[in-house]
Amino acid sequence: MNETTGTNSGAATETVITASGQDWDDIVTAAARQRTGEAERIVVNMGPQHPSTHGVLRLILEIEGETVVEARCGIGYLHTGIEKNLEFRNWTQGVTFVTRMDYLSPFFNETAYCLGVEKLLDITDDIPERATVIRVMMMELNRISSHLVALATGGMELGAVTAMLFGFRERELILDVFETITGLRMNHAYIRPGGLAQDLPDGSVAKIRHLLKVLPKRLRDVELMLSDNSIWKARTQGIGYLDLTGCMALGVTGPVLRATGLPHDQRRAQPYCGYENYEFDVVTHDGSDCYGRYVIRVEEMKESLKIVEQCLDKLQPGPVMVEDRKIAWPADLAVGPDGLGNSQKHIAKIMESSMEGLIHHFKLVTEGIRVPPGQVYVAVESPRGELGVHMVSDGEPGRTASISGTRHSPTFKRWRRCVRRHGVRRDRLGCQYRSRHGRSGPMTGPNGSSRVFIELGPRPEEPTQLVRPGARSSYPPDVLARLDADAETLVARYREPDAAATTSRSALLPLLHLVQSEDGYITPAGIDFCSAKLGLTGAEVAAVSTFYSMYRRGPTGEYLVGVCTNTLCAIMGGDDILAALEEHLGSTGSRDEGGHSISTSDGKITLEHIECNAACDYAPVVMINWEFFDNQTPESARSLVDALRAGERVTPSRGATLCSFRQTARTLAGFPDTRIEAAEAQTIGGATLAGLRISRSHDDNLPGSASAADTPGEGK
Repeated sequence: MNETTGTNSGAATETVITASGQDWDDIVTAAARQRTGEAERIVVNMGPQHPSTHGVLRLILEIEGETVVEARCGIGYLHTGIEKNLEFRNWTQGVTFVTRMDYLSPFFNETAYCLGVEKLLDITDDIPERATVIRVMMMELNRISSHLVALATGGMELGAVTAMLFGFRERELILDVFETITGLRMNHAYIRPGGLAQDLPDGSVAKIRHLLKVLPKRLRDVELMLSDNSIWKARTQGIGYLDLTGCMALGVTGPVLRATGLPHDQRRAQPYCGYENYEFDVVTHDGSDCYGRYVIRVEEMKESLKIVEQCLDKLQPGPVMVEDRKIAWPADLAVGPDGLGNSQKHIAKIMESSMEGLIHHFKLVTEGIRVPPGQVYVAVESPRGELGVHMVSDGEPGRTASISGTRHSPTFKRWRRCVRRHGVRRDRLGCQYRSRHGRSGPMTGPNGSSRVFIELGPRPEEPTQLVRPGARSSYPPDVLARLDADAETLVARYREPDAAATTSRSALLPLLHLVQSEDGYITPAGIDFCSAKLGLTGAEVAAVSTFYSMYRRGPTGEYLVGVCTNTLCAIMGGDDILAALEEHLGSTGSRDEGGHSISTSDGKITLEHIECNAACDYAPVVMINWEFFDNQTPESARSLVDALRAGERVTPSRGATLCSFRQTARTLAGFPDTRIEAAEAQTIGGATLAGLRISRSHDDNLPGSASAADTPGEGK
């Protein structure tokens, strides 16, 4: 760790500490030891080899305490000099370069480039109708595949691994179609100046129609999994707020702009490729946050499916390249045993029967198209916003004079401007950023992954992710004394013997269960209590409590009823059970702010949808306070909640009589349950639930452990 000290005229001494290759806690400790009253800053590198930058971005962060006061972007790690390379290639060869500018949406790069070349050649109206329809179809399929990657990678980085699996699984279906049509899964060079490299091969239309039947249900599965998911909403709603004023100031377009409510879409504003003849809606949202951008991408995939279906209906037999042989690529391409290449018929013609055809083929391949001098700007609506190409031709054959591409979406330079203006806080857990305004979470960048908080102005209403009306902000003295004693017991279990004054972060999970047992959910008072006990920041505690679904963020009834509708439970009737309980409790209950759970007015039942109960052998399963009720039906589930509301004791399929939610939380914290009869407490065991007790009854003990009967009431 290197230290440099300097002074500004009339300002306090400032120390900048550059750290590399060290543990973050060691850096903080070393910086604290050097604290002498002057403003201290630590400079650390984030990327380019970093899980959250995906190898394309380097951030030089200046950190003051836990606040990032400045972030300098070191860009260029993905720059391959495409524009310069194009100056030494002909216009047709340029397609093979621009398709690699964005491997997630190559058809948009190819289309924008070819539209620019065709505009310079003044042949825009001469492009065959069939070629134009196929271009639109390929772009819309590509839009879906690109959005799926954004949802998959975003879900993965927020902890929703199933979203990643679903997203990439559905993307594979689309890439299979691309491979069938172009011979390649990406970097296709399929769209060429004047038309297409080849027509649709046999069987491709049928494959696309099959895709249109499969995708709507698959996309619906992703939507159902995320849209009302409490963790997903907590980490996206109110996060990355960027309103219309900010978007206009920074030149932001695409889903980020439409999430502010402005229906700007190049396909409608400046139609190209005949988009004015297609029926589709420009999707908007008024959230101006990450959740709004997610909703837009989901809805845009549905609109793209509508456009693809219209494309199939519009397809008519005809050429896919302009008739002008001085422009059309002279090859007749076909997919052979060795891949895509010149057809045998075309080779036979130019090599055996047509000297003029051979000369023409040779001239166009070696020199390329002769494009008149001039310059144009053409833009298309890519999955991430306006993708524009500025071209300049000097009229010389055989080379592209100049080309530059622009993308009007959040760029690294704009991120730096926003970070320098507002500052962000770094969570030591490395998974979240928090601004000085108190807003936290990731903002999805151009590749759907980079986590940087961005905000251009104060929002009228700050989000209340953990603050509910009436939520406890502090504990009374008697409650605090009781929690202090319990917390000391918990923390002592995780304290290292040779560091008596140092607590372990591992105690955070049981501490969160402890404070949840007090209020039934995680309140601001609970977060402050855990922070003080472990010496953590509120942001760190909040990040952990919002990551795990076992910690509730709103008032919870005496019994938390979770219904699984994942694959096997859904097949066995889980959806019917959830619908039946929602209807049964709907008249006497109210939904929470996120709309993902229902609580009855008597405070007895809170019903929530669970992604998976991990009990597929007994599907469909209803889980109450994390105890299993197997092989349920809509009728038995209704009877079950009615019995709980009536105060009857209910026994799980594999366990003893249920405890209340708060009692269960205390058990999970590691304390035996002393608030029920001693006999039943002995049956329930100590700091265990039914699963561990059942395993002990089958002699599935860990090495050196005793059975529950040997030590009744004690937690193992």
